[in-house]
Order: sequence, then C-alpha cells, then structure tokens
Amino acid sequence: ITQVLDDIFQTSLCICLRGQVEPATFKLLQTGTKRIQSFIHSEKYNIDSAITNASKAAYLSVLIANKATTAVHFDPQNIEPLRNAVINEPLNTKLNKLKKSNIEAFFYWNEIGKICNAHISENLD
Repeated sequence: ITQVLDDIFQTSLCICLRGQVEPATFKLLQTGTKRIQSFIHSEKYNIDSAITNASKAAYLSVLIANKATTAVHFDPQNIEPLRNAVINEPLNTKLNKLKKSNIEAFFYWNEIGKICNAHISENLD
C-alpha cells in the first residue's frame, strides 16, 4: 500500500507543478485530463480542476500513510491564515506559487507540509 500512496503523491506533485519536475509524465497526464473533459458534466474540467483534485489526493495519501484519523477541509471563508503560510522543504517550494493561482490546492499542500514537519519533529525527538 505504501507504493500506491507514494505513486498517488508523486503523480499529484507532477500535476501541481505542471511538469516542472517530470515534463514527459506531465504531458501524458495533461492528455488524460483533456480526454476526460467530455465525461465530466458538472463543471468545465481543466488543468486547474485537476490541480485541485490532485492536491486533495496527495493530502489523502499522506493522511492514510500517517494513519491519521481526521482531515481538515478547505473553507473558502477562512483563507486569512493562509496569507502568511509558506511551504518549506522537504516539499518542493515551487508549490508556494499555488497560493496566487489556486488557494484551495495551496491549502492542501500546506496541510501536507504541516504533517511532514510534525513527522520530522517526532523523528528528531
């Protein structure tokens, strides 16, 4: 199951970084996103929708991997705490660009960062 969760995480990261890390993989994923558009009638599905969905998938994969029992959900009425939030290593800091383009996706990556940092702190103790 760890391999599956890591694959979900890495694929989500590739989508959210728009192929900056793995351009060939992103191109395939982008083709898939375009192909699925005609099957989704509830919204105009595009790369921005895929980024939001990928961020949620990455968050869920991290929650499952860490055996978390609760999840935090994005609240568009409560974005003020995100204004000063910064995604740091070990995550790719290029994810900070999502703050301007897709605040919901940024929220989930910020939550992933909190989990990663808590996990690192636990290992240092």
